[in-house]
Amino acid sequence: MMPAGVSWKTYSKLAAAAGVSMVAGAQTVHQFYKPLEDIDEWVKRFEEQQKIIEEAKKIDSSELTAVSEIAAASELIAAESEPNIAAETSSRPPVSN
Repeated sequence: MMPAGVSWKTYSKLAAAAGVSMVAGAQTVHQFYKPLEDIDEWVKRFEEQQKIIEEAKKIDSSELTAVSEIAAASELIAAESEPNIAAETSSRPPVSN
């Protein structure tokens, strides 16, 4: 006996019917909808889209690099123009609670 009280004979019949049904369904889809007929065009469009995505990533990464360089430069300029806050606070007496 198989799980759920089904005999091997019944299980084998159902498994065979499921397999035949799956193959017949796939064949029907390929006969009526012909999904592989335009596969070459699809692959070409997909590769073009991937190239566009890669170019966009390169542009984004170069822009991010430029933005991070600008941010670092502005932080350096701000640090040079502001007085040293750490030195000022270290000379003050500690606050007691």
